[in-house]
Amino acid sequence: MTSLLDPYIPVFDIRERHAIRIPAPPETVFAAACNLDIDQIWLSRWIFRLREFLFRAKPPDPNLPRGFLTKMKALDWGVLVDAPGQAIVMGAITQPWEANVRFRAVTATDFAQHSPPDLIKIAWAIWVEPDATGAVLRTETRAVATDSHSRRRFRRYWLLVSPGIRLIRHAILRAVRQVVTRTSP
Repeated sequence: MTSLLDPYIPVFDIRERHAIRIPAPPETVFAAACNLDIDQIWLSRWIFRLREFLFRAKPPDPNLPRGFLTKMKALDWGVLVDAPGQAIVMGAITQPWEANVRFRAVTATDFAQHSPPDLIKIAWAIWVEPDATGAVLRTETRAVATDSHSRRRFRRYWLLVSPGIRLIRHAILRAVRQVVTRTSP
């Protein structure tokens, strides 16, 4: 199966895929996913606070926008693909093991080749596919280290945080389904 992330991270150190069926039109599902306020999900808040505690990080800026895509752009994630109403791919480079993680956007044309040392390239996609009952909302995240030193650091970090990340992804998908089914006629 071809992925929206193939042009950006064809070879990866980690990949996470998740999906959920939602009985609503694909455009409605996609809009709900893009506008979801993940800070309203208690599990998400709790896991982010736990990371802050474990890494001795500063709390996030309370003035960040609330909608998911708007917030990601404010955190300097770059848009790699934008198919309105259907799919979005975003990417950034970072050192996720830092206490206060900073993301840096890279243009879509430069992302695949951009490999400065001691960094992790991360790209993620959200897209919808129509099905017989409405839509399937899918997410995929890939990350790749730019060198062996960052790969070792990332593996240790991923071992610690990946269970929480998976829980957050599942909670987000369920929250989108709840929002859509609550507001659908």
